[in-house]
Amino acid sequence: MTEQELKRYLDIDESELEEFSDEDIEEDFGIEDDWETEPPKKIANIISEQNRKILVNVFGDGFDEVEPLEQVGKTPFFYGSLGIAYGVEGSGKSWQLAKLLGTKTEDSVLVVYLDTDGANGKKFSEHCKNNKTSYVDFNKLKGIPLSNGKMLSQSSMRKKSRLKLVELFISAIARRLKKTKKKLVVVVDSLSSIGEGQAINQAQDISPVLYKLDLLGQDTGASIIVIDHTTVKLDDNGDMTSFKLEGNAGAKRRTTTSTVRYEPKHTDSPQDGGVFTVERSRDTDCFAIGDEYKVLG
Repeated sequence: MTEQELKRYLDIDESELEEFSDEDIEEDFGIEDDWETEPPKKIANIISEQNRKILVNVFGDGFDEVEPLEQVGKTPFFYGSLGIAYGVEGSGKSWQLAKLLGTKTEDSVLVVYLDTDGANGKKFSEHCKNNKTSYVDFNKLKGIPLSNGKMLSQSSMRKKSRLKLVELFISAIARRLKKTKKKLVVVVDSLSSIGEGQAINQAQDISPVLYKLDLLGQDTGASIIVIDHTTVKLDDNGDMTSFKLEGNAGAKRRTTTSTVRYEPKHTDSPQDGGVFTVERSRDTDCFAIGDEYKVLG
């Protein structure tokens, strides 16, 4: 592309290009007036800005503004987004996640543990209470307040999907906190219980579910953390040699701002604590892949 062709394409004044000389191009890029190879960086920026103006005319301004993510206390999760925490069944991941969130966040944060499985029981409820986490047995909810001021009754709840009820539940809390300085963290235990019988390990089924939760986090400002299960690899003796996020791990990670793996300190005594390790992070300014967060028993 020649200089004249570029000016006609961009419809800009010659003065905007005067600062670029052949010597500048040759010095910066090692080429002699061969803009088809790689245009000077400043020219590329001008082209990008011209193209951006086209999109602004279509969608309005602000579509390309990237807001920095806010870390949830000293944990590997973010507000206004979706995270996944996973670990082997019986490893104590639920207990230690409640403890991590309760002890590593400020007192101004409301941490809610939504047990959609209904399988944790009284001892776990007490454990949550001792760690500044509010335990909610999803199956015992008598109703959910709606945005129109009415209450969705228990009988009406049975007619809606689990995923929709989780959306309404989180939205109701977010509305109540809107005029306060409290932030919201909601743990959903577990992903399989809100999948409504879909093949949650298939990308085409699970991605829409996770995208809805991520969008809900963006709309409410809440940090939503879903607990998921694992695929375990055993040796000839039946002992576990390794584990990974169950199903289509790539599809699950792509919809989250952080994916976190939990391993207990001792496999035979999960009460001794363990380590949460970051496997994916959309914002490496806060923490990087491989960062560890230890929880003591």
